[in-house]
Amino acid sequence: MESKRIKEIRGDLGLSQERFARLLSVSLQTVRRWESGLSKPLPILNLKLEELQTEAMAQKRGAGSMLMKKGLGEKGEATLEVGLGGLFKGIGGFLDLVSNMVEEGTEETTRAGGVEDLGGKLKGVYGFSVRVGLGGKPVIEQFGNVHETETGAMVTETREPLVDVLDEGDRFLVVAEIPGVREQDIQVDVAGDILGINAETKGRKYQKEVLLPSAVDSESMESSYRNGILEIKLPKK
Repeated sequence: MESKRIKEIRGDLGLSQERFARLLSVSLQTVRRWESGLSKPLPILNLKLEELQTEAMAQKRGAGSMLMKKGLGEKGEATLEVGLGGLFKGIGGFLDLVSNMVEEGTEETTRAGGVEDLGGKLKGVYGFSVRVGLGGKPVIEQFGNVHETETGAMVTETREPLVDVLDEGDRFLVVAEIPGVREQDIQVDVAGDILGINAETKGRKYQKEVLLPSAVDSESMESSYRNGILEIKLPKK
């Protein structure tokens, strides 16, 4: 889906970028990248965007929020392929994965791939994790430094680390995979309910914006880094 259309859908629904990101279970940075045309949504997320587009059109016609629920297994949909090498062979593969996760009680799984240059050297890494949320709803988190654009796959210098947010009652625990850096190379910023993670060292650069479920007390934030894993403890307000 084109960046202009994504902006129009968000505008028609009257949502800020933050609320739009939360609705789609993606990071704020991901929405900004879509709308600026730097990357495109995976086909899995395109299905959700198409549903939101239908809802926005219904609202414009004064028909209220009559969102058409598409059967993901209907004819034609299984022909869609996930970009960047096809981590899944169509939407059917994604649905099978989520179904198996629910049946087996698996909470999270990850799919990843790489892009090589002509000499066979690894040039980029891409992938996403799928976590089963409440009611069996899949929550998708992208990571890597390869993004799909209108002209094809693009490898960027900055990697988007894999991040997980855990609700521990009175606080949130954010776990980020940032290998190959030192603790002093990592910078963490909090503004309301938005967490920013930046890390840079020779040969590696990471950046991620995480939309938290609610605002946190940044003054009481605690963090630790060990074996490539950054843990951030954020007390709720």
